[in-house]
Amino acid sequence: MFGTALLASACSPSRIVASSLGNALAEDSLVYAGDDDVELVGAATPFGLKTMETLLAEVPKHRRLLTAAVRSFTQYAYVYVQLPADELEERDVAAAYDARARARRLYLRARTYGLRALRLDDDESLERLRSDPRGALARVRAR
Repeated sequence: MFGTALLASACSPSRIVASSLGNALAEDSLVYAGDDDVELVGAATPFGLKTMETLLAEVPKHRRLLTAAVRSFTQYAYVYVQLPADELEERDVAAAYDARARARRLYLRARTYGLRALRLDDDESLERLRSDPRGALARVRAR
């Protein structure tokens, strides 16, 4: 009885809903990647990214959602920010520079989510990644 009460208090209804939505959103990120309408995906992706971040605030250790955030922020930064910046450079260097700075910030967000996911299994994974990258990568399991 005590264990059930403890479990119920740890799993609030909002966390359960956020976790379920996180599972669905993690799958949806794969749907986005397979869509042939690049403009539609580009217009929809920022909403999906912010939704992921909102859910991660509620369920910060949701591995699939963290992984989806890494993948989605990286793809968005590359396809919709960095590539257009590269094309823009011939016409407007300052605007291209600003767009590349934005892409960098998006890549850093992706990296932050990736590092959070790595820490889920092992608190020492980041230190090991800094000191012995090959050994650290050998310990990471594919998920």
